[in-house]
Amino acid sequence: MSRGNRARRRKLDQEIVDGLDPGVTALVQLLYSAGYNTTDSGDGVSKFKNRERHTHYELDVPHVFVLIPRKDANQAVDDIHDLLKGRGVVFGEDMEDIAAAGPVPAVEGHIEPHTDMTLVVVWNVTDKALTL
Repeated sequence: MSRGNRARRRKLDQEIVDGLDPGVTALVQLLYSAGYNTTDSGDGVSKFKNRERHTHYELDVPHVFVLIPRKDANQAVDDIHDLLKGRGVVFGEDMEDIAAAGPVPAVEGHIEPHTDMTLVVVWNVTDKALTL
């Protein structure tokens, strides 16, 4: 599901950008500019600075969710992985000592039952890991 040059020029509205957690703003913008519409994101810390977690829906790890048609999911996972790797993200396969690395960045696809959609999740990647 290569997105091509046309999709790479997309920009998020400022109102949406203002509502993002500051630790994943550039990551969400990068994915959007590559043609992916994110459905949820968080940097794992901003929502909890002044309070404890209130719901089980608030994740305390960096994450970005993207819904992709199932038929395109394998290619999307590969493309997002390669996009992020090209921007400096170091994934587990490139780490010499993965046990000492702490939270390891990952891109995963999860099939949504009874739908034609797959949830693609970027875990443990924040703007600090990106070279822009």
